[in-house]
Amino acid sequence: MFQETFTTFEELRALKIICENSLKAYIKLIHKELTQTDFTFKPFHEKIINHLENIASYKTTKNLLINIPVGFGKSKLVEYFISWCFARNKNLTFLYTSYSDSLIMKHSSEIKDIMLSGIYRTLWDYSFQKDKNSKANWSIEGAIGRSGLTAASMGGTITGLDAGNPSIEGFGGACIIDDPLKATDAIYDVAKEDCIYKFESGLKTRLRRSDVPIICIMQ
Repeated sequence: MFQETFTTFEELRALKIICENSLKAYIKLIHKELTQTDFTFKPFHEKIINHLENIASYKTTKNLLINIPVGFGKSKLVEYFISWCFARNKNLTFLYTSYSDSLIMKHSSEIKDIMLSGIYRTLWDYSFQKDKNSKANWSIEGAIGRSGLTAASMGGTITGLDAGNPSIEGFGGACIIDDPLKATDAIYDVAKEDCIYKFESGLKTRLRRSDVPIICIMQ
């Protein structure tokens, strides 16, 4: 659809610049092309997008908690955010984790699928490294250092997982925690203490820079 509107090199280049400078414009374009529907932006979406843009632009290194009910698009926003960050800089390093292996596979796979879509590859023609070409762990050809996305569950093996690329200046990536604890386990003190232990003893040690932000998505 966008190729019918933006036909020249100059028009595509202008569209690329607009999307790289606005997460909302990027989401609007990519979502429409992938789903053939408009993304319905609510006021809380605007606030989340503003915070995410500040993180990616290195205006803040503070952590972010996105705490809203199920079905309001919080995980989808973060999927778009990660793919948008790679459009801006392929040298980033993201770590994606959750209590659930299936959630990890779902979200990391969907992020990669966005980046393999026709519209994304028209504007940002990346190739993925063949030696790291899985759905859960992947990196981009020509990137600097240990870049890309690595994923594992909170209780899984975290050796080799990284958040933040120390080889570049400014924003180097983030640690994404998408539902660290199963909702039905939130009433149990033992489960909560175990989740905190896994974060403190394992996940926290994978932040490769002191300024790497943690983005936590919860109900």
